[in-house]
Amino acid sequence: MVPLLTAEAAAAFDELTVTGRDKLLTGQGIEDWPNAFRIARFYPAVEYIQANRARTLAVRQFPRCLRRSILSSPLRPTRSL
Repeated sequence: MVPLLTAEAAAAFDELTVTGRDKLLTGQGIEDWPNAFRIARFYPAVEYIQANRARTLAVRQFPRCLRRSILSSPLRPTRSL
């Protein structure tokens, strides 16, 4: 699912990347968004579509998981270590 998030973020900031203004952003490390935007421009369309299909299947399965799972939390606050 991460490639989808990255590709969608890259699409939102496409003009910034295409015009080279992404170089003006302060974070330019390997894990920073400007580099993720640049990399996402090279995602193959087939991979993007396959990732969307996987996301659709996950969204469809999620309600079933909630029906079978028990979510619990403490009734009162606990001290953290």
